[in-house]
Amino acid sequence: MRLVGKRVRDLRLAKGLRQEDMCRFGFEYKYYQRIDCGQKNLPLKTLNKLSKAFLIPASKLFEIEQPSFTKPLRGISLSTSAVAPYN
Repeated sequence: MRLVGKRVRDLRLAKGLRQEDMCRFGFEYKYYQRIDCGQKNLPLKTLNKLSKAFLIPASKLFEIEQPSFTKPLRGISLSTSAVAPYN
């Protein structure tokens, strides 16, 4: 639920919409807030409304981006010079 909620929030922000703006697509404000926060199970009817609001196929609501691990962890060097040669 949380991943889909994050995806919905990201799509909304990409369209330049506020949570309040989702009311014009037939959502109650408080209900949409719960969707955005990933606190709501989404029935097919709601998924259809979201896909129409964002002008995308409903399947795109489930395309979750994988987290990027480009930042090295604190205190861990990824440099090969710090590794002792194998003898």
